[in-house]
Amino acid sequence: MSYLKHNLVALSVHQSRLAQLLRESEEDLDIGDIEHPSLLYRGVRIPWFFVEKKKLFLRCRMHKNVFCFGAGLGHLPWQLLKHNPQMRMLIWERDPATLKEILKHCDFSEMLVQNRLKLLLGMEIISWTSALKQMKVLPLPGAIKRYNHHWQMVSTQNLGSLYCVIDGGLLVDDICTVLNQGGNTALTTAATERELNQALRYGIKGLISINYHVGSAELCERLKIPLYCWEIDPTLEQRVTLKTTSHQTRFFTYRRRQIPLLKKGGIENVKYLPLAVPSSRRPETADFENLQICFVGSSMKKNAQSHLNLFRKNLHKRTIDLEDKIERIFQAQLNNLDEYCIPDLMKDEFGDIDAYFHPYSPELLLAEYCASERRFRYLVEIQRACGLKIDLWGDRDWAQLNGEGFEYRGFAGHKVQLNQIYSSDAVHIDINRLYQKDMITLRVFEVMGCCGFILAEHSQALEDYFDLGVELESWKTKEELIDKVNYYINHPQKRKKIANRGFAAVRERALIKHRLIEMGLMCEEREAGEIQK
Repeated sequence: MSYLKHNLVALSVHQSRLAQLLRESEEDLDIGDIEHPSLLYRGVRIPWFFVEKKKLFLRCRMHKNVFCFGAGLGHLPWQLLKHNPQMRMLIWERDPATLKEILKHCDFSEMLVQNRLKLLLGMEIISWTSALKQMKVLPLPGAIKRYNHHWQMVSTQNLGSLYCVIDGGLLVDDICTVLNQGGNTALTTAATERELNQALRYGIKGLISINYHVGSAELCERLKIPLYCWEIDPTLEQRVTLKTTSHQTRFFTYRRRQIPLLKKGGIENVKYLPLAVPSSRRPETADFENLQICFVGSSMKKNAQSHLNLFRKNLHKRTIDLEDKIERIFQAQLNNLDEYCIPDLMKDEFGDIDAYFHPYSPELLLAEYCASERRFRYLVEIQRACGLKIDLWGDRDWAQLNGEGFEYRGFAGHKVQLNQIYSSDAVHIDINRLYQKDMITLRVFEVMGCCGFILAEHSQALEDYFDLGVELESWKTKEELIDKVNYYINHPQKRKKIANRGFAAVRERALIKHRLIEMGLMCEEREAGEIQK
């Protein structure tokens, strides 16, 4: 039985605007099996059962004023309010879908009509932060995990300049952490118009986006909110094309070659900004013994197949001999894996086919397959030439290489375990995606940030940023890669010296705080706060 309609009628007595918003909201939450409810968060399901703990009930049952940071499915707040008729409660959630879910599962109508229960949504938590000193704060573990930066604001009572960061991307937590350490208030957001309008009431200084989210530039232009977009990943989509002016947009890209394409798409302010060492990367005592050669990263097999299927689907009725043409492109590219040829090969075979694929890039749909093959082939040839075991971390498709000189070690944990791997004495291999050999990979910064040694794939960007042979070693061809693996395996002291110098280099100029300064989000003076130590 759903109590939603009954609760919304009761909610409208004292919070009519919120009741109307929830009625009109089309957002719904996927909680999985109702017997074992869970929430999908960043690709992982978080069980909700563990938040309904008896100890949480006992901790708050006698208090008269309680603030629930999150509410699970609402059962614990309902029990507390039923148990103590004198209790008044605030429940906060970031998204309308989560508030609606609470109102579905428990009958709060009496508490709402009596005004003993008040619901807070999104940015409203900011105006209540100082008042929470007079309340018993009940943090539900699932909410702390999902909204850890909101929780930091609540628990520390610190409010600074407000920045909203679009949730879900790599480096989002790093950016929030560093901004907060610098005296700001950085909160994650789904970047809906409702949320940003709320944020305007609290003086939002800017919206930060990791990679471009379609429509965000137009939304920020309309609301007059500065947008700071940092492109750090390849995208399947064709180039960004804005439908409005971009006076509010400051765009930063990890690839210089993207700058003219982005400007052609209507973005006026575009700058090159390389990747950086994530805040969590640091040297850790290695639990991994006898590692000699390591690769950590995606095999790209799954993406490659799904991209190839999409390419076939879009052209199978439009092109004669489709499979033969694809095969010719693959064979030509795989015969020359040190040079990216697919754009020219596709023009020869298909001509201009971009219009059939909007918003996707047909070139990248095919390129992922060759990028995956290149990564596999190079690792196999390194192993055969060196005769040493290569340890692999990443997705399960690497298990295809198990045995025969390879050991698949599973997924690497993003924090301590990955730090331990990168801090080991191994020779770490960097093999970039075939179609973006012009940039410095995140892997390079991560290994260097852990004082590890990495053989990075050469690019002009790498040469411009690092003192090659001193701070970092690189390779240009498969033959050079094999030669350098052999050399540095046999010269551990030399690789340690390079690793130490590389570690000093990234600490000096390639931390998240340095990138935020370059983006204009922090000032040099703020470094005195010992940020990201």
